[in-house]
Parts: sequence; C-alpha cells; structure tokens
Amino acid sequence: PDMQQPQQQQPTLVIPPNENPSPVDGGLSRQACRATEEDVADLAEHCRQRLEALGHPASTADWSHNGRRRNNRAYQLYKQVASLRRLLQRASATSDEVRSMSALVDALGASSRLAGGEAPMEAVASEADSRAA
Repeated sequence: PDMQQPQQQQPTLVIPPNENPSPVDGGLSRQACRATEEDVADLAEHCRQRLEALGHPASTADWSHNGRRRNNRAYQLYKQVASLRRLLQRASATSDEVRSMSALVDALGASSRLAGGEAPMEAVASEADSRAA
C-alpha cells in the first residue's frame, strides 16, 4: 500500500526581539546591549531636570510625595515620566534607544530659533510692533 510519510518541518530561525540581526551571520553572534536600570533612571532624572528648566513644577520638592499631593500638575508630570520609565523597562530598551530618547528630551526642551535668529515669541512680538508703527 501507498503510505505517505509525514513531511519533516524545517527548523525556523527565531531571533529574539532584543537581538539585532547582523548581515554577516543572520544575527546569531551579535546582540544589542540592553539598557541598565541605571540608564533608564538617568533618563527619568534627565526628563525631570529638563521639565524643571522649562518652568514646570518638577523640582525634587515638587516630585516628593507631599509635593505631588499638593500640586496636581507636578503629579501629572511625575506620572508621565514614571510611565515612560516603565515602558522602557518592559520593552527591554537598548542603550542606544535610551540615548535617543534622551536626545529627544533635549531637542524638545530647546528653544528653536527662526532664520532671523529670533525665538518664535520674539518674532511674533516684533512683527506686531512693526504693524503698530
């Protein structure tokens, strides 16, 4: 009788999500460097410092337990930064990803300048002054 043999499945290559494939060996020997807890904590502190520098209620006193209870805005900002920290931990973010996030925090906190060298609010004010004259 004609019996069919079960087909043998070929093994599939599974790359864990925290591994970057290398063009040479298919990613088997190179693994991305995972960010340490200290890297993530440094990013959270960097976020707090940038928020404070921008005038938000983010001083260490504002972010203490009593400070967050007294100031709803400080509480909301604290929760957002804590959420970012948890997200990076759960996603097993790499050191490069944490550095990129830190650079983004810097970029968002920097005042952008227009072509004329004026900050956006200064440009609006000077434009309004020239129209009034």
